[in-house]
Amino acid sequence: MGDKLITIAKFNKLYEAYVVKLRLESEGIECFIPDEMFSQIVDLYIPMIGWLRLQVKEKDAAKALEVLEKPIELAPEVANGWISKGYVLYEQGKIEEALKAIEEAIKLNPKDAYSWRDKVYILIQLEKFKEALTATKKAIELDPKDPNNWKNKGNVFYKLGRFKEALKVYNKTIRLNPNDAVAWRNKGHILYVLKNFKEALKAYKKSIKLDPKDPDVWKYKGIILYELKKYKEALKAYNMITKLDSKDFGAWEMKADTLYKLENFKKALNAIEKAIELNPKDPLVWHKKGHFLFSLNKLNEALKACSKAIEINPNLVVAWYNKACAYSLKGDKNNALENLSKAIELDAEYRNEAKKDKDFKKLWDDKDFKKIVS
Repeated sequence: MGDKLITIAKFNKLYEAYVVKLRLESEGIECFIPDEMFSQIVDLYIPMIGWLRLQVKEKDAAKALEVLEKPIELAPEVANGWISKGYVLYEQGKIEEALKAIEEAIKLNPKDAYSWRDKVYILIQLEKFKEALTATKKAIELDPKDPNNWKNKGNVFYKLGRFKEALKVYNKTIRLNPNDAVAWRNKGHILYVLKNFKEALKAYKKSIKLDPKDPDVWKYKGIILYELKKYKEALKAYNMITKLDSKDFGAWEMKADTLYKLENFKKALNAIEKAIELNPKDPLVWHKKGHFLFSLNKLNEALKACSKAIEINPNLVVAWYNKACAYSLKGDKNNALENLSKAIELDAEYRNEAKKDKDFKKLWDDKDFKKIVS
């Protein structure tokens, strides 16, 4: 505890931040608005509730939040008070209460486009998409030149599975603000869903140019390149993600898969071990570790990894099958057939798979093997 600064609320407008700042200072709490100077220079659009941070010293945080929790006692008819309260509640994770506060502000000032935009954002968080769509129409009616109103509408269409409509709206957003990295990213997501990979990559490239530190864009770029079998390019994308966030479990797993496709089994193993370190209870990554070890001909270690996967999820059929393959290559017929039987019990398709899998070549003429796969 000490002079470390803690963000306790965020706002769209500077005067809203001042309302809360003055309230806290009246209680003897020193406050800071680090973005104040920037707000006076740039008219910045951010696609979320608040970008102006209100901060207090860490030692004052608990008292500040206690003050801001109090009901609006003075001038409850002032919409700004409800807006400020809504931002504070949102920052505290009290989303339903934040929505009620913003709705009170709208009742008092129904022509405030910012309040309608904030309501849309909260409704999206609450997954109330139909209500959010209605609110976006009102926000756009009040301020049709705000690209974030259009972007929110695109987000709602996306959540409702209305992808073509979402694409049209994101294009509108980009026309209003061609430097909106999030709009380009979201457009890429829609194009990905619509299987238009070429155009999706173009959108992601533009988004990355505007914001090269967004791991979400790199992830989807990597996924598309992987699906297009452009593994070297996909690997560059996954390398960037793990550089931006070394604790991204999914990125390490996808990086491992890509390295495996490039037949770099040792590095694939290193990457999947990092994924396991981040999420040791995921059976699939243990299975993949076993698969990579299998490719390195480390059969005993592969068996241990597959066993761990089965321990976590006894119905992971591919782990049973790979154990059978490993035992077959080791010349352990009994364990090979035991694990193969279990795999077939879980998924009869493995009966045909084993008939042509060269890992079982030495058993193809074995009567017990034939009995299991017949």
